[in-house]
Amino acid sequence: MNRIVPLESVSARHGGKAGGLRRLIEIGIRVPSGVALDTSSLNAIFSGNQTLRRELATWLDGIAGLVAIRSSALDEDGQTLSFAGIYKTVLSVEPNIDRVLDAMVEVASSGASARAQSYSGRIEQLIPVVVQAQVHASVAGVAFTQAVGARGEPCAYVEWVKGLGESLVSGRGLPGSLTVAWDVLGDRLERENVLIGRKAMGPRAVSGLLTFIEAAASGDRKGLDLEWAIDRRGRIWGLQSRPATQDVLVPGLGISGGPLPASPGFAKGRARFVDDETHECVKEGEILIAQITEIDYVPAMRRAAAIVTEEGGLLSHAAIVARELGKPCVVGAAGALSLLREGAITEVDGATGLISQGEIALGGSLHREIDWASVYVYDRGFEIECEGIPAYAEPTLEGLVVYVDDQLALGDAARVEADVRRRFKTPATIRVGDRRIWFREWRRFNQLQTISYIDSLFRTAIAAWDVIDLKIATRTLQETALVAVAGPGRHPEECVFRGEVGAALHALVAVEVEGYAAWSSYRDSLPWRLRSGASFSNLVGARAVGDPLVDRIVESLRFLQSVRNEAYNFFSENRVFDKAYFPGRAQSVSRAMGQSDGRVTEEEMLLELYASDIFRAADRSLAQQAQRLHERLSRIARTSTTVPHTDSDSA
Repeated sequence: MNRIVPLESVSARHGGKAGGLRRLIEIGIRVPSGVALDTSSLNAIFSGNQTLRRELATWLDGIAGLVAIRSSALDEDGQTLSFAGIYKTVLSVEPNIDRVLDAMVEVASSGASARAQSYSGRIEQLIPVVVQAQVHASVAGVAFTQAVGARGEPCAYVEWVKGLGESLVSGRGLPGSLTVAWDVLGDRLERENVLIGRKAMGPRAVSGLLTFIEAAASGDRKGLDLEWAIDRRGRIWGLQSRPATQDVLVPGLGISGGPLPASPGFAKGRARFVDDETHECVKEGEILIAQITEIDYVPAMRRAAAIVTEEGGLLSHAAIVARELGKPCVVGAAGALSLLREGAITEVDGATGLISQGEIALGGSLHREIDWASVYVYDRGFEIECEGIPAYAEPTLEGLVVYVDDQLALGDAARVEADVRRRFKTPATIRVGDRRIWFREWRRFNQLQTISYIDSLFRTAIAAWDVIDLKIATRTLQETALVAVAGPGRHPEECVFRGEVGAALHALVAVEVEGYAAWSSYRDSLPWRLRSGASFSNLVGARAVGDPLVDRIVESLRFLQSVRNEAYNFFSENRVFDKAYFPGRAQSVSRAMGQSDGRVTEEEMLLELYASDIFRAADRSLAQQAQRLHERLSRIARTSTTVPHTDSDSA
């Protein structure tokens, strides 16, 4: 039966957009009032059905402001194709029945466009339509609920603009952005660790937005592409919910400034400058370079080897469609049309955001100042299995690096790389190394309360770039190590505990001083380096530069450079850690567990030891002593300019 259906009552025949909005309504999210019409109802109302016309006019009479006419094709907002920007949307329509019907005809017939055929390979003469009250937005944006953060962590990634979200999805301007990681269970966002990108949003708006994302993503582990708006009263509205068709890799550099690597892959070809009048001239294999990509550019995007835009973000339609087409894409490359030469051979690296033309290079260059694969921050990566081969994957500012334990045959390496590309939609560098082994070690070490506590001291001090707190954390680490060495050793479990604490503290220095501090200083100094044109290597060797934050970073890095070698010497002199510990650990663990038949692995025995009463009691006692020592040092530091020398008795 032909009828106009409210969004909360739509069915599959009303298309993907309407279905996503119904889901938001069902889970309690505020959605603008709206109705949907399937193709049968559209044919009827376009043919002059007065009953449907009166029904729609009555609904429009209840709308106080403007309305939006949106496409909702049956295959739109699907699992594999989003049709982002492919079909027509008409905004800011007065709620007059004649004007609304004119806009509905325009939207409903957009399934027969050339861009729709180029994108999906088919034409729909008529597609379902949604008519909604338009939110008077102060801020609007897009959120991907399951992105991959710069450290490899599952996170939500958000881009936003002031006013209506049309400028964001169309790629006009440079949006604000924020990234926030999910907790280990994946059901709560870590609100205390929100990373703000180009522009700041008020804390109240951020808090409400994160609540909206948590609610919308509840029960969904595959990831959603959400559109939202905040009205002038501060209320958050859900405007779209559809499956995220491709993973978004959030670069640590790009969120703060510079070109954004929006879709991975490498391409080389002649540059072709494109606008509304010339997009049809793009030839197969050329590099499409434009200020923005309009929806009519899809056929040209399909022919292009890569896409570069001067404006836009990771969640613009250009970026989403490029990922779905498997085309390398870099967005937000300001100045590309003026700095690059049309017709010249151009290389585009969609994984790093580097665009190069002979001596000219845009973006990406800052990424290469550090060999990120040699920086140890074990909580960035994750274990995977590729083609039956255990591996460790770590997103870096130079792309994804995958470590395997042993040298692979050429065919195995190719299969691993292909598997990674298929699963993560990005090329990967395959390396041989023990990074997976150390990742497992650090993950286990961090189960110890003592290690977790001292690690948090360094993280807090580095986050604030506070040298006094870094000195207190370092002294706490040293004195805790002495307490551990002097601890009881009556039981074999206690002997293993002392060895594990020593090894864990040794690893902690590498993770914090050589790893986390490098990542954080590179990230936090980026705005100043972009303004001043200074390199990261210049920063490390600098004195005072006149920027309060950067000066604190420089002072902290100078202190941490001395900490590394001093800490390792301290461990050696006080017999806290001996490199011979690991070769003999299996025997010590077997003795502690009373195992000798080899049926249980060393790691399985260690995990059982970590959970034992003796191990946990020793760890709890040492953690409490470390906390008391830190509190004492902090009290003294507040009344003195130096951190006093302490010995183990002071704990």
